[in-house]
Amino acid sequence: MCTLTFAWRLFTDVPLIVAANRDESYNRPSEPPSIMNDTYHPAVLAPRDCRAGGTWMGYNAAGRFVGLTNRWVSVTSDADANDETTSDERRSRGQLVTDLLTERGPIDPKAAVRTAVTEHTYNGFNLLIADVGWSTDRDPTAVMFEWDGALHTTQINPGAHVIVNVGMDDTHIDPEDTKRDSTIVTAQAENALRIRNELSEGVQTTATAGKWRNRATDILGNHEYGVCVHNESQSFGTVSGSVITLGADGSGNYQYANGSPCTTAFEHVETTLNSENDPTTS
Repeated sequence: MCTLTFAWRLFTDVPLIVAANRDESYNRPSEPPSIMNDTYHPAVLAPRDCRAGGTWMGYNAAGRFVGLTNRWVSVTSDADANDETTSDERRSRGQLVTDLLTERGPIDPKAAVRTAVTEHTYNGFNLLIADVGWSTDRDPTAVMFEWDGALHTTQINPGAHVIVNVGMDDTHIDPEDTKRDSTIVTAQAENALRIRNELSEGVQTTATAGKWRNRATDILGNHEYGVCVHNESQSFGTVSGSVITLGADGSGNYQYANGSPCTTAFEHVETTLNSENDPTTS
């Protein structure tokens, strides 16, 4: 996934709204959102990456959202120097998302991510964890993690935010720190700023969370913002879109476009996340 926009605690009735596109190889198989595994507690609703077995985003019955974008940096490990990199040392970032969604009981997200990057080597990532407070043992909080061989954490303040491959909001990777073409890095950063300005300005005139969500959803398929990608020559582009709404009343709503959002309709994902699947409410 390359673009993740979200509104954190902008609306009293809906503490979290996420609208995100996933950019990926057209040849990489995935499954649309479903209950990930009926043995997980709390239950998890998320799509699935069929190659690595993890996911890039989802939420659970305790009111936790986790979403990830790749980060355009190179991360080295001791094993790389010896040409002995193993699958465990280059663990899938999607498996980390799954771990964070399926943790039982109270969990400190900062401690969990620190432990993960200590025990495994991951490629670079930007990771958002947001607990909206459905479970009494989890305080409402949202944290952004940037991993580039060192772990950087940012506590999220209420507002509209945009995460892309080069960073969040107006804090981005220096083009010299990545092997990517500097014009591509700069363009993505500029696109992110334009989207954030658009969605921040909209708060002043948008009376409801629903209208804000609709505007964010429209942007996902609007080529003027550069987040709906088509690169047929490299068989790469935007392969899906996700819109997740987590309400203060414990309700969740997942809408999913199983294809490019500019041509594919978003469909509601019927969830079975409920209290009988969540031991924290029993």
